[in-house]
Amino acid sequence: METSSASAVRQPSRPNLLRGVLIIAVLGALVLLAVASRDRVQLALGIGYPERSAEPMLVIAHRGDLDRYPEDTFEAIEAAADGSADGIEFDVQRSADGIWYVLHDDTMDRTTDLSGPVHELTSTEIDTATIDGGLGYDTSHVGLGVPRLSDVLDMLRDYAGSLIVDLQHAAAGDAGEVAGLLDGRPATMLVRDVEDIEAIRAADPGITVVARQWVAPDLVDGFLMDATTEATIGRVRGSDLPVWTYVGESNFSDDETGLIRRAWAADVYAFLSKHPEDAVETVEGLRDAARYAAGSAEAGTGVVLGVGLGVGYADLPSNSRPMGSAKYSM
Repeated sequence: METSSASAVRQPSRPNLLRGVLIIAVLGALVLLAVASRDRVQLALGIGYPERSAEPMLVIAHRGDLDRYPEDTFEAIEAAADGSADGIEFDVQRSADGIWYVLHDDTMDRTTDLSGPVHELTSTEIDTATIDGGLGYDTSHVGLGVPRLSDVLDMLRDYAGSLIVDLQHAAAGDAGEVAGLLDGRPATMLVRDVEDIEAIRAADPGITVVARQWVAPDLVDGFLMDATTEATIGRVRGSDLPVWTYVGESNFSDDETGLIRRAWAADVYAFLSKHPEDAVETVEGLRDAARYAAGSAEAGTGVVLGVGLGVGYADLPSNSRPMGSAKYSM
């Protein structure tokens, strides 16, 4: 009896068909997962991330931990001190009666329920202010005030990281006075004028001085520049001094990952982040990738696949970030 050509074709058995579908599904899932995790795969393989010639980049909590509390508040600084960042940056202003406060602006308007220049208000008036705005603020933050510098320094007495004090809108003589209040602890001060540099050197030669403008390279220990500008990268590459970068207020809501990677590749010394815990994770990934790519770390055979799939990340080499002193080791 003859059979048709169609019936003569051997049909796949049901088990084989199901097995094939399952294999295709698994492979498809792996491809999708790999695409979603391509950044982590790149980190493990060291693809697309230029090598640094300098020491690992520091992460500084810019005005405290703004993912948890409003900028420059006692609570934001305390949260940053309990976090993973290498240091904390905060700003200082002086009241009419000579009391120093941690506050970014030279007026009370943007971040508090008071108005007017800080230097025209007494400490009694400033002590009554309530935070009602600013970076990191939301309506759940009730009853927070403007902290005195003395209280913040007392809270940070045993802090092992670096303190970075920004002299916003400093008047003549302010720099030397603030340097004296730091009482010899390892610290960095951000300044704008040559007069401030000289005053700090006279008050405490051990303080690291970083200029907010590209001035007096023979007098300072480094420069602070906006991380979002292309000019920054060119100047970093041409500088003999360490360069710090920060993200301006207009970019507060932006993901800092791309800027951190660019700063890393440009040998930036320290990155001032408004999202310090996320920044630390990004920098640690870049460090791990650099070590892995250089073959300087002993990693398990499953590290690359593990990182790509989101597992086994603990197998990557651990890092020890420099802590305790803001003086440069470059």
